[in-house]
Amino acid sequence: MKHKRILQPSPRQSYREHPSWLDYRRLLPAHACPTTEPQESIWRWRDWEIHVDEWGSDTSTTNATIVMLHGGGGHGRILAPFAGAMAQRCYRVICPDLPGYGLSRPIAGRRTTALAYRDWLQCVAALVEYEADRVGRRASGQRPIALAGYSAGGLTAWAAAQQARPGTVAGVIATTLLDVSQPDIFDSAARTSWLGAMARWWFRHASAASLRLPLCWVTPLQRMTADVALSQYFANDSLIGRRRVPLSLFASMHEFHPAQFYATHACANPGLRSGFDHTLPTGERVPVPLLLAHPAADAWTPLAHSQRFYDQLSGPKKLVLLQNAGHLPIEEPGFSTLCHQMAEFIDHLTEPDQEATERWGHG
Repeated sequence: MKHKRILQPSPRQSYREHPSWLDYRRLLPAHACPTTEPQESIWRWRDWEIHVDEWGSDTSTTNATIVMLHGGGGHGRILAPFAGAMAQRCYRVICPDLPGYGLSRPIAGRRTTALAYRDWLQCVAALVEYEADRVGRRASGQRPIALAGYSAGGLTAWAAAQQARPGTVAGVIATTLLDVSQPDIFDSAARTSWLGAMARWWFRHASAASLRLPLCWVTPLQRMTADVALSQYFANDSLIGRRRVPLSLFASMHEFHPAQFYATHACANPGLRSGFDHTLPTGERVPVPLLLAHPAADAWTPLAHSQRFYDQLSGPKKLVLLQNAGHLPIEEPGFSTLCHQMAEFIDHLTEPDQEATERWGHG
């Protein structure tokens, strides 16, 4: 199927005058509030109309393209602070609303199957391939494409980089790396640990295909930030906390095993340890460099949970702590540190030789 980009979405699929965006922008601290609006478009993928924000322009001075991914507690416009800041640094930034979230919706007249995590991975892989083809560039060139995932979007970015066509994704940036197939990590990511345990029991004994619950019932949105007003916004907003999401998505996240996924796709990082150590066919790729920029004051995701997955990965990688930053790292100085580290990381992706990238990752 040929993917189609539709410019100028209808008012129903635009954030420009949407209360969700206007309220969020009003609550953002001055240093994190973007001074421009993105270009909005609709990208048709399979049975979905995917809402896409595009920040910055694609000109000869553009350094690279960053595809930013939200997690299970937001949508693409929530990443406006980071997208706007990187656009000011001459990066082009793409922020999709992944299937089932934000302003993305099924194409009229088409029936979609139960939403699953594989849909997110396939959607992101197709989007970065689409962007690579559209602008006529590859990751090996001087203007690479990087994936940047926030919250659960971190593991989504890592996995989608494995699934995308070889040479499409030059690097992965993540604020967390949560393998929620592990029961203790899944339980801690839920609103309460007992709710997580109960959900896992439900996944084993009943179908989650048709059950939809408000996001604020199943996730601890109050831990997104230490800002009380912002936390209330996340819990009560119609596109976030009060949005009903299919439990099939969270069930499939729990059933997603990164090691098995890696073995099945046999791609990307060839050097993985402790259970990820699989022999790749001839033509294996160079490891995709990874930057884990973890919030130091994250009340939702402990560093130890992200580091459990991070420590299993070999190849070029770097861990940076974002001081004073919560789960959504908009607090200073963590916010500025994140933007600086992303820019430095992407600059290293343009290095002409692999040894330079490896020196970065092991420095």
